[in-house]
Formats: sequence, structure tokens, C-alpha cells
Amino acid sequence: MLLKMHEFGDKNLGNLQAEVIYNSLCTGCGACAAFCHKYISMVDGFPTAISRCLTPCGLCYSVCPRTFVSLKALDQFTFGENREDQALGYYKTIVQAKTKGNAKASVLTSLLKAALDLKLIDSAVLAKGIDPKDKWKAEPFIATNKKEIEKGAEGKLNASPQITGLAEAIAMGKNNIALVGVPCQMIALRKVQSNKNYEVCQDKIVFALAEFCVRARHDGCASCLDMTAEFSDISVDPTAKEGWNTVIIRSEKGLSVFEKAVEKGYLETQEITDEVMNKLKTAAERKLKKNLQAILKDVDYVKVSYLLADATELSTLLKLV
Repeated sequence: MLLKMHEFGDKNLGNLQAEVIYNSLCTGCGACAAFCHKYISMVDGFPTAISRCLTPCGLCYSVCPRTFVSLKALDQFTFGENREDQALGYYKTIVQAKTKGNAKASVLTSLLKAALDLKLIDSAVLAKGIDPKDKWKAEPFIATNKKEIEKGAEGKLNASPQITGLAEAIAMGKNNIALVGVPCQMIALRKVQSNKNYEVCQDKIVFALAEFCVRARHDGCASCLDMTAEFSDISVDPTAKEGWNTVIIRSEKGLSVFEKAVEKGYLETQEITDEVMNKLKTAAERKLKKNLQAILKDVDYVKVSYLLADATELSTLLKLV
């Protein structure tokens, strides 16, 4: 559905550079470099041209989370229905959880262990630090068992080009891969999976876990409207309140994994309070409004059919609909 609305046969790395990379919109997710090794590599966290691309295949452009995004189409692809909550995205339930017994273990680690127990996954793309003096330098790490999952749970996800880790896991011969990432990486993942014009073994990626993104890392973060990783199977607030993390369970697959984590004793849960829920929605709405205003501020006009309108005019007209 998504890609039928957009044709990329005449797009290539040059378009991606002009529209995204040189326009301060790149998030460093690694999607373009993951599936186009011939022309793109990640250097200091951002895609860099290895050589001039003269092939208008459109792959790098189509999987980028900043070239185009239809929330409605991605909702339908990911969940089979559309969101009712614009700030938090589609979800089944929201609870609070914390790990049992091991205070150093994270909720994400416990969920990945449960996914292994269910035999849902055979590997997980996590992140690991690569410079002890700089916590914001990280790279993907492929974990294939519980011990490796615990080892790879400390890297900064929004400092690592996680989508390149998916390509690495596929090259390793893994068939049921989990991605652990942040919101922009979840959007890139769903664009890769829903992309029927290109075959990159996307069917081997079966599960998506994410952390909320509560800290801007670079210029590209200023265009992000998603705080809670709306296109993950489960997303988790990394900031614990009195030991409890807020967990948004979004898909049936996510619900099965969460229930398994509780059943196996990895997690304990409690209902989310109205106070915590209200604070969550307020924070998500604040990011959405602030960054949407920033995006619209730089737009001269929006074209809807034959109508050209600036942001203020369009807002006024939409109130009449």
C-alpha cells in the first residue's frame, strides 16, 4: 500500500543527500548504508558516499525514515488498523514493569529472553559502546543467546546505526531477527519490511523492541514527531520511576512476548497510574507539537490537490473540515 503511492525509480543517493543528509534531517539510523554497501558507508554516525552513485534504483531513498512517511499506511502495515491516539500511536495496553531479582537487568533484556524462550527469535540487534571515553559512540552488536543479550544491553541505541546491524545479522545467516532501537529506526524498519519493490531478506526480521527517545542527539532529531517508538512491537521508557518502567505493548506479538516474560518470572508488573499516564501523554504531545511547528516553520506552502497554502492558512482551513 505504502510504496504504490510513491515511485522511486528515478531517485538515488544524490537525492538522499540533497533532501535529507545535507538538509540536517538525517537521523543516523543506517538504513541506507545497510542495504547499499556499494555506494554508502557510515562514518562518524552518518552515511557517507563511497563513490558517486549513478544508479537510480531508489533503494536508499525509499527506506530512509526522512524521505516520506505515511503514518496511516505504516499503521495499517504494522498493526492492521489505525491509531486512535495521535500522541502515543497505536497500542493494545500500557503497563509498568520491572525486572525480578536482577536490579542491573533491563526490561528490554527480559523481553528478549522471553522472545528466545518462545523461539520467536534466534538473534537480536543491540548496541555496544566503542569508546569508553564517549558514551555517544556505539555500533550494532548481534546477540544470539541470553548471555550475549545481557552483554549488549548497555550501548546507546540512538548513537548506533542499528539498521546496519540487521544487514549484518542477515549476512550471518540468521532467520528470525529482533531489532532493538529507537523511534526513527522503527520507522526505517517498517519501511524496509513494507517495501515490496526490493528484496533484502526483510522477512527475516520478526520482532521490534524500542526505547522511548527522550534526548535529542543531533540536528535530525529536531524533525522527529515520535517520542515513544510508535511502530515497535513493544516500547519501553528507559527512565525508571521508583524502579518501574512504563511499557507500551502495541502488537499481538508484543503481547505474547510480554506475557511470556511475566510467566517466566523475568518481569513483575503493575497497572499504570493516571498520574504517570497523563505525564506520558503530555511529554509525547509536547515533542509532537514542538517539532511539528519547527517543520512547518520552514515550509513555504503545502500543496493539496490544486490548492497551495502556507502552514497557518492550511491550519485554518482544516478547522472547517
